[in-house]
Amino acid sequence: MPYKCPVCGVGKRSTGALSQHVKTAHDEGGKGRRRVTCEVCGKVVTAEYFTDHMKIHREVKDEVCHFCGKAFVAREALRMHLRVHTGEKPYACHVCGKAFNQKTPHTRHLQMHKKNGSWVEKVESGGGK
Repeated sequence: MPYKCPVCGVGKRSTGALSQHVKTAHDEGGKGRRRVTCEVCGKVVTAEYFTDHMKIHREVKDEVCHFCGKAFVAREALRMHLRVHTGEKPYACHVCGKAFNQKTPHTRHLQMHKKNGSWVEKVESGGGK
């Protein structure tokens, strides 16, 4: 069997069968808390996410945007992409109110407001950002 379970070592013939095995045998009551290591790439993921992760190796993109048709491996990636079309910006700066559609740019923006450990309301422009 070409694909071994990273938890118990049982062999499976396909990544799909392996994903199903991990989800049903090792998901601790469906909570997805158990972490497993992908035998294909070595990445450590939760048992809950393992099925989506294995799609990467099978190149299965079955989460499709109904606005533009772009396809994604994981539902979470599609959810974040949909914000481009809907204009949803769930991450707002508590200092100036600027909103972002993803957490990383929001976090980066917040760092611009910090000066010597204190929050600064005005951010001096440093080159167009």
